[in-house]
Amino acid sequence: MFHKIGLVLKNAFFWKYGRGTWQYDLMVAAILLFIFLTPRRLFHDEPLPLSVSDRVTLESQTGQESIYRLRAEVFSRYKDIQTDNQALTRVIQEELQKSLRRSLKVTGIEPILDENNNLEGFLVRVTP
Repeated sequence: MFHKIGLVLKNAFFWKYGRGTWQYDLMVAAILLFIFLTPRRLFHDEPLPLSVSDRVTLESQTGQESIYRLRAEVFSRYKDIQTDNQALTRVIQEELQKSLRRSLKVTGIEPILDENNNLEGFLVRVTP
């Protein structure tokens, strides 16, 4: 009895069943069920795309620190935000948390200016 079970498991592990057999179909169905029914959160595998949104882009990531580029359009609805550092930090942190869907701490902000000194955006250093 145990020999037969061992033989079936060995054949399944080494994929000995040919196409069109019910054993092959059963293995494919089991694999598909595993792929589509296993919750993603069990694997903790959610890679961060390079372009988080059309306004936020990941520039670099080293250890715990990440650097994001935020386009100036993010701040168009806020008036005089560039003159108030605390308000700027708060707005940037809120925008990043909304885009990345996780909490983080802003550790540094650098403005990005074009050749005419117009604001293009910000480079933001963050840690979790």
